[in-house]
Amino acid sequence: SNNLRDGGCLALLALFSSERIKLQHLSINKNAIGDKALAKLAKAIEDDRNLLSLDISENRAETNAGIALGQMIRENVSLTYLDCSSNMLRGSGAQAVAEALGDNDVMLELNLAWNGFGDQGPCGALASSIERCFNLKVLNIGYNRINLRGATALAGHLENNGNIGTIILDGNPIGMAGIRVLMKAAKKAGENKDFPPELSLHNCEKGTGLKSAFDPQEP
Repeated sequence: SNNLRDGGCLALLALFSSERIKLQHLSINKNAIGDKALAKLAKAIEDDRNLLSLDISENRAETNAGIALGQMIRENVSLTYLDCSSNMLRGSGAQAVAEALGDNDVMLELNLAWNGFGDQGPCGALASSIERCFNLKVLNIGYNRINLRGATALAGHLENNGNIGTIILDGNPIGMAGIRVLMKAAKKAGENKDFPPELSLHNCEKGTGLKSAFDPQEP
């Protein structure tokens, strides 16, 4: 929250070209940094082997940043925590991030809340990646306008990954039918495991879908 803006962000790039500095944690949230500067930051982090956590939330990341972040997620082998929440990632930018997640085997926690991953392309790519995220402990995709169709896509791949830890879906209009589909998928994924994947589904009851798909008499 220091109003660094684009210039301040670009000045930070020197941290990733220095042989003396071994930066492990960087938080630059709420700094009014633009899309193109964030894209350059992501590019600089691609080959970094020291950074463990990065918070770029609330910085107006859009298409350029999303595509660069996707490449960073695919190439970087040290980053275990990434917070991209409360940005404007949607369309091709969101899809690039979603597709890259499936190729990453070091990320432990990813926060994508309050973006546009509910669109058909990004949501489908995210669903496909979830099936391959065997090391991911927490995925936050709350408040992304994910509907019943998106929830069904996510469930279809979630049932094949019993290792994923927690998926936060709070605030998405998936409706009771979507909740039921996801809970069934989590139960199937947890077969022969000590614990099934944990789902957070607060404020998800509102949505469109077949009322007959949810029976309130069933637990």
